[in-house]
Amino acid sequence: MHYDSRMNEQQRSFERSDGRVNGRTDVLVFDDAASTLKRKRSSAAGAGKFKIIDESIRATRTEKSVDAAWEGGALRRLAECIGDEPHTVLQGLLSLATELCGGGVGASTAGISLLERADDGTEMFRWVALAGRLVDHIGGTTPRNFSPCGMCLDANAPLHLARPDLKFTYFLEAGTEFTEGLILPFSTGSNADPMGTLWVISHPPVRHRFSPEDMRVMESLTRFAASAYRLSKARDEAERKTRGHQHLLATVSHDLRTPLQTISGYVDILSLGIQGALNEAQKESLVRIRKTEKFLAEVLDGLMECSRQDSTPPELELSPIPLGQTLSSAYSLIEPQMRAKSIAYEYEPCDSSVVVRTDCSKMEQILVNLLANATKFTQANGRVTLSAHIAGDNAVIAVADTGRGIPPDKLDRIFEPFVRVDAAASEEAQKGVGLGLAISRSLARRMGADITVRSEYGRGSVFSLSVPLA
Repeated sequence: MHYDSRMNEQQRSFERSDGRVNGRTDVLVFDDAASTLKRKRSSAAGAGKFKIIDESIRATRTEKSVDAAWEGGALRRLAECIGDEPHTVLQGLLSLATELCGGGVGASTAGISLLERADDGTEMFRWVALAGRLVDHIGGTTPRNFSPCGMCLDANAPLHLARPDLKFTYFLEAGTEFTEGLILPFSTGSNADPMGTLWVISHPPVRHRFSPEDMRVMESLTRFAASAYRLSKARDEAERKTRGHQHLLATVSHDLRTPLQTISGYVDILSLGIQGALNEAQKESLVRIRKTEKFLAEVLDGLMECSRQDSTPPELELSPIPLGQTLSSAYSLIEPQMRAKSIAYEYEPCDSSVVVRTDCSKMEQILVNLLANATKFTQANGRVTLSAHIAGDNAVIAVADTGRGIPPDKLDRIFEPFVRVDAAASEEAQKGVGLGLAISRSLARRMGADITVRSEYGRGSVFSLSVPLA
């Protein structure tokens, strides 16, 4: 069932007559050959007349008693759908809606129509979920500006109709009478923007007539289901992004290993003197290259760990480590980047007797990440300082810089994966995917340590790594 936009103006003029001419009930059918609507005598059983059923009419009906047990069970069934796919939430609500009408399979139809916008800007409702007699019409559309669903959202309130198929005659394509229709905004509350509508239609021979209790129960269930649907959609979106990030990490890790192995091979050739003898300065450079290569290999291992969903991280090798030894060696891995930007490096050594309990390679990885981050976000001719002091049972290592600092609205999120610090930073500073701090804090906490930050935007930042003393 798809609404044809050519019907719009003709259908509007027909709307004023409620489908009645000279006391008889007529309907409109679309003539494809003539591209126009023609009146046709309705042959639907119990044709009746379209009308809006208000509170005064519902009040004359036999009131249903409150069935707290059924309503409680219905809410439990919806709650069980929250961890499932979004469509499962919708189908769970529709199953409950058709139960409300009674009469067995085929006595009613329930549907969810969600708003969407066509390429030309026209709004329409798409039947994204169906249950009951009209289930074969899944994917059908109706117009926003001429439909029961549109009337419901315009009023931002439940709508109760008799014979909606006589006013909105594109429903006649369904080939069955719509005795009554109950349409409710599909939203999380009266102040929330509706995503669409829930509607329930009764059909002959049961011809269920909705009561005030039916409306109350469906309002309650619809709001609960709309909240569950939003949660399920948000979870799906988060999982989709996570899968994309994991794929990116796995791809990057894989693609970087080949050039890294090539570098290692050339270092081996140079070290063996195959291409000539090396002087002492060249040998020292090769030692640094080898150390950097090993460091990068460990970083790639960490990226691969992040890319494996629900993977168990490898055990850390915690042991007593002289803190001064680790601090003094970290600079050599970041020295070329600092020199390229003419950044002054200040190292304030700690007492040589200070020993911490940590994983030496992971500790070095964290320090290099912090120093690299400070270098990246510090302008040329700035300054980066590495220092350490004792605070209680911890050694506190501080990496301070004179860079841009961190915007206040990013301080709470700076350690989340894929969060970029400052969109206004230079192109060079924006290189990377935003994983360094997330990985560093994760490693620190696994070692019983932690990383904190304080920053003044425009003046610099200080990242502090607290490590337990041995």
